[in-house]
Amino acid sequence: MSLRLLSILAPVAFLAACSGADDTDSGVDQTDTDTETDTDTDTDTDTDTDTDTDTDTDTDTDPGTARLRVLHLSPDAPAVDIFVNDGASPAVTNLPFPTSTGFVEVGAGAYNFDVTATGQPIETAVLTIDATLNADTTYTVAAIGKLGDGSLSALPLVDDTAGLDSGNLRLQIVHAAPDVPEVDIWNITGDTASPLLENVPFGASATLDVPAAAYTVGFDVDNNAVPDVVFDIPALPGGTHVNLFAANDNAGTPFLIAAVPDGSALRIDARASR
Repeated sequence: MSLRLLSILAPVAFLAACSGADDTDSGVDQTDTDTETDTDTDTDTDTDTDTDTDTDTDTDTDPGTARLRVLHLSPDAPAVDIFVNDGASPAVTNLPFPTSTGFVEVGAGAYNFDVTATGQPIETAVLTIDATLNADTTYTVAAIGKLGDGSLSALPLVDDTAGLDSGNLRLQIVHAAPDVPEVDIWNITGDTASPLLENVPFGASATLDVPAAAYTVGFDVDNNAVPDVVFDIPALPGGTHVNLFAANDNAGTPFLIAAVPDGSALRIDARASR
């Protein structure tokens, strides 16, 4: 935007005076007096004040970017496509259970996601998600529950490492197994089992900071204080955030999915029953 102020002042003054006396003839003596006064005063004052003030108020606001990944953890749902902001074609195609898109970088802002069976139009979406993504934030969104019983839903999580010690692992444990009831989760060391989390219902999550190491965890599904299913979790890097989902397949068999910082999803099958 440019604002121009132009002011020009140019006063001009001109003064001229002429004076003459009449001739007088007396016949005796003639005196001819001619007095001419020419006064020319020319005052030319030219003041040019040109102030050019150019103020650029065009502010380029960059909303920043967020990181996002989506996991398909609905055991009875087919492979899916994902449409973004009512797009004409899907941004993600043929994502099967139980896999992840990996991380993608997107502009921060408001979004809507429509999830359809692969190859189906957006109008047939079985799940719609409205979300606002903040800049410099990492998100994991899991589709959990079952399509057949109407429990299919989206579970959004923030992968946050703020304040995490470099020697620790931030473990977000999520109960995403629709065929498994409320569970107790146990930390197993050798022949000793100690409660880690108690009375965790389907869809709930809890976050723990633990030393970066390999762990063995057990799930007690019948509330008898004995782990029924045991999983060996490999050592994962310190200073990182890992989402650990308890899931089950369409036959009801439980397993774990570790959604790790590189965007991949690692399946961990049960070791044995205790």
